[in-house]
Amino acid sequence: MWILYAAASAVCAGITTIFLKKGVHTTNTDIAVAVRTIVVLIFSIIIVFIAGSYNQIFIIDAKT
Repeated sequence: MWILYAAASAVCAGITTIFLKKGVHTTNTDIAVAVRTIVVLIFSIIIVFIAGSYNQIFIIDAKT
């Protein structure tokens, strides 16, 4: 199952890079990086919910 997650992650990273290179030549690079980071964050959250490990977020201790 982790292979599917790794493949999905690679595809999403590739898509965000393509969007960054194709669509932001007239946009401020800081804004482009912020949007790309948000997209990666959204997909990461989706993967956490698909994996069913979202309940472990609340048991992370302060040291971690």
